[in-house]
Amino acid sequence: MYFVSPGTGFDILYRVGLFDISGWVQDWLIIHAVKKTRWGGKLENVAIEVLSGADFRVETIHVVRNPKVSVNYDIKVPFNVVVKSIQTSNGAIDLEETRGDTEIRTSNGTIEVEGSEGNIGANTSNGSIEIEDVKGYVSARTSNGSISIEGTTGIVELETSNGTIDAEVREVGEHGTRLRTSNGAIKVEIDPALNIDLEAKTSNGKISVEDLEVVVKEMSKTALRGKLGDGGRKVSCRTSNGAIKLKILK
Repeated sequence: MYFVSPGTGFDILYRVGLFDISGWVQDWLIIHAVKKTRWGGKLENVAIEVLSGADFRVETIHVVRNPKVSVNYDIKVPFNVVVKSIQTSNGAIDLEETRGDTEIRTSNGTIEVEGSEGNIGANTSNGSIEIEDVKGYVSARTSNGSISIEGTTGIVELETSNGTIDAEVREVGEHGTRLRTSNGAIKVEIDPALNIDLEAKTSNGKISVEDLEVVVKEMSKTALRGKLGDGGRKVSCRTSNGAIKLKILK
């Protein structure tokens, strides 16, 4: 248990393990860590270092080159602490009801975020990404996995090489909204009150519009260019292999 001052930044870094991080109303931070050995590894091959100051940092140190030990974390963070970054090479990350602009990175594992406040950047190489009910803008990228975004303030960019994209567009920021996948369908639900430019393109698939009053400038089976309302910031959707569906957000 660690008492932390309001506004303290929080970072956690490790190579192999699972993270379950959630916010709570108490004024102290709790870290519950479980070490697990495999293939003859020893628990002492990995050390957990906690550094406190202007920012609070948890880092898992490999004492030997190949420790054969993983660490699973269950962490409770006060709402007045700013969760800045969570990084692991191999493992899933679950973030719930935290505060602050947060960068999340894992190479092999899923990422799930729910009920947080702040902009979210989520990156994984192999795994799905699910983000919902976030008061902030979202950027998400995975090489192999689906991406699902619901109930966020807005989306900056979503990109996957192999997987579907399901997204809700409630607001479009100054840099627009960009959705990309190489192999997978894209389904976008859009607030009909927005004034935006729309662009959609697929190489192998069809484009459909459902219950949205789109002013079409150009349209074919595999491409669409138009606008909602008076037009404005751009929402761009592209896939190489898959359909694109644009529908009304209810």
